[in-house]
Amino acid sequence: MPAPTDVSTSTTYTPVQYDVDENKLSAISPEAFYGSLLDENKPSTIFCYLTDALFFHIDTHCDVPGLRGTGVIEPEKLVWMKKTMGMGDEAASVLSMNLLLLYKTARVPYHGITSSSGDNVPTLDRRAFLHLAVFEAQAAPNETFGVR
Repeated sequence: MPAPTDVSTSTTYTPVQYDVDENKLSAISPEAFYGSLLDENKPSTIFCYLTDALFFHIDTHCDVPGLRGTGVIEPEKLVWMKKTMGMGDEAASVLSMNLLLLYKTARVPYHGITSSSGDNVPTLDRRAFLHLAVFEAQAAPNETFGVR
């Protein structure tokens, strides 16, 4: 059985960071690492890892034709994820129509790309997706963390 990979020394994975002093990362204790997901409105390391895992899952498993593996989260992928998690068609349609407003309200650092039809499409890289996850966790923690 192969030894588990230590993500801190892995050459294939680099965790996305929010605003972390790189010099302090090696001094984090396990208790601090597995502590609160948000601390003083900043995501913990484990929150960043979880968000990265979700980002990579959405990017590589989305079944929208032509969008799998693009390295960014397009609006269609975000809607696909929400519908996969149980969001109804009507709510997903409303979300899709209002994503740009959501990104601006949440101060998500999205990137606009021009589609083949000439529309400006807001996309999220890993950092922008992390900002969206932090906003959602703060705005609706019960929904974000699955508390009923």
